[in-house]
Amino acid sequence: MVKKLGGLLLLHREAVKEGKTLPALLYPQDGGTDFIGMKSEDGRLLPMQPYQADLNAAVNLALSAVAAPCAFNIFRKIRLERNDAKAEVVRSNKREKSAFPQRTFIKNSEVLSEKKRQNVFLDHGDVSPSAAVEIDGMPYKIVTSLGIFAEVKRWKWEMCRLLNNEVLKKFGISEISQRDIPDREVGYLVDDEEDEIPM
Repeated sequence: MVKKLGGLLLLHREAVKEGKTLPALLYPQDGGTDFIGMKSEDGRLLPMQPYQADLNAAVNLALSAVAAPCAFNIFRKIRLERNDAKAEVVRSNKREKSAFPQRTFIKNSEVLSEKKRQNVFLDHGDVSPSAAVEIDGMPYKIVTSLGIFAEVKRWKWEMCRLLNNEVLKKFGISEISQRDIPDREVGYLVDDEEDEIPM
């Protein structure tokens, strides 16, 4: 692990020696400051440009206040409830009842987990086709939460590597190869010392 991360440190030292100041490079962190989307293009998963996570949340909140109940490109989460072998869309609030005026069942409930209540999400970027859920009358691609989060976990380091390589290329610095990225979570990349700001 240290060897692999050493490759990243060498790239930084290489830039400093040449008098180049690099913008901050990215690494995945749950609850981080930036959000990176993924999309499928020509059979490959590619990263989208990062954007500030708090702004993303604020925009989603603002849109959800004015959007039509069936605007699933804004309301990306659909709640489900499993009863025995069947699973159906939860319709317990006004928005859900308006979006799904009648009981709506999942056609392929075998892709869902065994949990009684669970969520499915709109898959804008076609990131997780193997976890697709079929909902009657739904024109969008919907996937299980387990499916989409498994893909995020699997690809998050690679998405950061691709974005970082775009930056490094502009500075004429050798790119980070796939073998240089960690193959599991790395906790010591972040300085976890307590700050001195009183709360």
